[in-house]
Amino acid sequence: LDKPKSLAECFYKMQSVNGACGDLIFSGHMLFMWLAFCFIFKYGAKCWGMANFGRFHKCLLGVGGFLVFAQSVTVIMSRHHYSVDVVVASYTAPMLFHFYNTVIHTNDMKIDVETVEREIVEYSQKTTSAKVWINVRTLLSLALFVFLLALVVHGNFNWVI
Repeated sequence: LDKPKSLAECFYKMQSVNGACGDLIFSGHMLFMWLAFCFIFKYGAKCWGMANFGRFHKCLLGVGGFLVFAQSVTVIMSRHHYSVDVVVASYTAPMLFHFYNTVIHTNDMKIDVETVEREIVEYSQKTTSAKVWINVRTLLSLALFVFLLALVVHGNFNWVI
């Protein structure tokens, strides 16, 4: 591949290093879709304060399931992955989510709700400028991470200097 002509091209160039996604035998696209679906399945009702498996939660799960299906079809149609990549990710991601929540996530790792609520109150009492500064620092950290990731993915450091 040709090296990028500018830093901006790292973010909009549609071709990856090997012409495909770069994931081998396991689709990262499907991993994140399945993890999002698993999070909605387990935590969605609590997060939005609705009845577990109530009408709205079931509707949300239906939309999430449709999006997972649509993602699998579009990933295969775009030829970024083989169908085996999608199938393996479709049983591996939910299995890992279940394993984490049943075996790894023990009572020792439970979230201290009182501490979280106290931090939320402390954050809500901050001034608007302090909240903006916290978000700007976070955004700058993420931008630096994306920039460094682009350097590593393209593997060509000459154009930066």
